[in-house]
Amino acid sequence: MLPPTVASGVGAVGAAVGGSSATSTGCGGAGSAERTASADALETARNMFRKTLALRVDPANAVAVSFYRTQGFTTVATVVSKKSGKLRLLMSREL
Repeated sequence: MLPPTVASGVGAVGAAVGGSSATSTGCGGAGSAERTASADALETARNMFRKTLALRVDPANAVAVSFYRTQGFTTVATVVSKKSGKLRLLMSREL
């Protein structure tokens, strides 16, 4: 279950206000660097005793969306970026 408030991370894992989730920004492709970054984010979140990992992904980036779905993430909501005003998919995964 996703907590009611999720803080946004900028290029790294960040803690949510509720303390039970972590967030990461979306990666631009499904190469080995992204797989390593994803594994690092999962490990960091587990070390921080997080229960879920949430991230925002550009829906136009089909490669990233597909990659995260194969990693067990599901789309839980669509959100609008406060900074750019662009639509983002909020994807989440339990750890």
